[in-house]
Amino acid sequence: SGRSRIYEAIVKGENPPEPGVPESFNVLVKELQSLCLEVQFEEA
Repeated sequence: SGRSRIYEAIVKGENPPEPGVPESFNVLVKELQSLCLEVQFEEA
């Protein structure tokens, strides 16, 4: 999980990993797709 990776980075003195897409957002996308809505992503 993300918390584990952050903790490991802190303990090892490394830079934290780049944040990704929250799992709650992925769940929302799957729910929209189940309603036959097409979801497309654009990089910012």
